[in-house]
Amino acid sequence: MFEKHHCKIHKENNEKGKPLIWEFRYNDVDKISTNRNVKLLDTKEEFIKKTKKDGCETYLLLQCLVRLDIVKKTSIHSFISRGSLGCSCNNIIPYYKRYIEFLEICENNNVKLIDTEEEYIGKTQKKMEQILS
Repeated sequence: MFEKHHCKIHKENNEKGKPLIWEFRYNDVDKISTNRNVKLLDTKEEFIKKTKKDGCETYLLLQCLVRLDIVKKTSIHSFISRGSLGCSCNNIIPYYKRYIEFLEICENNNVKLIDTEEEYIGKTQKKMEQILS
């Protein structure tokens, strides 16, 4: 995800073992958001200004490229570490009702889904119930 010599750069910049200095990570966040089908709407200058003030708790201006929702209340920490985005995509159709779509995603990534449709539905429904309870 990050550039090839990412850890070496941290060591050279005396950042090893310290929290990331987010104001210098615009390109990294932009790459991550692009890979997650999200567009970073903050300019580099806005990003630097926000991250100098709030660090990893900075709220980014992001746009989901699936639903075209603009999200203002997702922090860098939530987006990078937890992979969460406050988009309505997550609330449209639960995964236990999206077996065919998930199967296509697996095929596109050269992964074979071993579970049958019934097993998949049972496991994802159970997981959803655990999350909601």
